[in-house]
Amino acid sequence: MADAVPWKKEYSVNDPELDEQHKLLIQMINDLHGVIVKKHDPGTVCEVLARLIHYTRTHFEEEEALMRNSDFPGYEAHKARHEQFINEVEALKRRAKMSHGSEQLVGMEMLFKLKDWLVDHIVVMDMDYSRHVQSRSAVRGTVKSWLGKFG
Repeated sequence: MADAVPWKKEYSVNDPELDEQHKLLIQMINDLHGVIVKKHDPGTVCEVLARLIHYTRTHFEEEEALMRNSDFPGYEAHKARHEQFINEVEALKRRAKMSHGSEQLVGMEMLFKLKDWLVDHIVVMDMDYSRHVQSRSAVRGTVKSWLGKFG
């Protein structure tokens, strides 16, 4: 079965660690796609959603720390988008818990909404803060090397 969201080089934020985290998030969306397509029981769907929620919280905390440490001006708006995503995934988990038998209340439409949100978030918002963090790091590195001449 093909992945719902294949990784593309356009998704790279030019930070290997964050790219790996984004790849894992995308894989979790693909895992969710797999359990929905195979019509797994609601408990399995809830397990996949729980893993997605847990990992996403961890990833977002790391991104937010990078933004705070680099004085990213869009921090509050970005954090709000993170909270929105977590709330949407938690709502899906609640819907999955209400499913009975083979009835799936978490469908493909919702899955693709999550996929679109995540890809758009990486390509637009994460790219924005990543450029800011990298520019701040480059400036700090230049200042350090310049000050080193006076040491």
